[in-house]
Amino acid sequence: MIPATHIFFDIETLPTANPDVIADIEASVRPPATMKKAETIARWEAEERPAAVAEAVAKTALDGGYGLVASIAWAIGGGPVVAATSAGQHGYDEAVERALIAGLFGELDRLREEFKVTPTLVGHCISSFDILFLWRRALVLGITPPHWWPVHAAPWKTDDVQDRAQCLTSTGSSTRSTITGLVGPASYPRSSTVSR
Repeated sequence: MIPATHIFFDIETLPTANPDVIADIEASVRPPATMKKAETIARWEAEERPAAVAEAVAKTALDGGYGLVASIAWAIGGGPVVAATSAGQHGYDEAVERALIAGLFGELDRLREEFKVTPTLVGHCISSFDILFLWRRALVLGITPPHWWPVHAAPWKTDDVQDRAQCLTSTGSSTRSTITGLVGPASYPRSSTVSR
């Protein structure tokens, strides 16, 4: 049986939509330093710069200081998967994103209060991405993350975070044996998605 204090979660992200950030990125994209001839630089500006700018903007989806949360899915213990997006009536909506992140943090705090123990966050690459992205994004949006949010979780402290990717790379075990070790044999969360 999966402990009710294990929270399985995953986020999907989007690049920034902030025109000021995009303008700053656009202004910072330069031709490679190896290009010296004016005609070579002019050709790069005309042919390659737009793609370089687009790539730089796309990379903001990997940084919670600039990127946006597109969706969050989570399951509490062996319960159903709950999923929601930051999409409003006309696409991405910052107010909806704020409510989504605050709602997840509120649910985790509720569980912490109910069980008198800090929830264990479980997922794939959550130590190096999801946890940090949500923490940064929350700060940008003016949301106070829970005081126990494991921004600097130690890999050996599996009471805080059980990162499947970290388990796989540190032990060399198979995905099946890692999941079995994390949640027990044949105890996978049910997948009934509820959307917003």
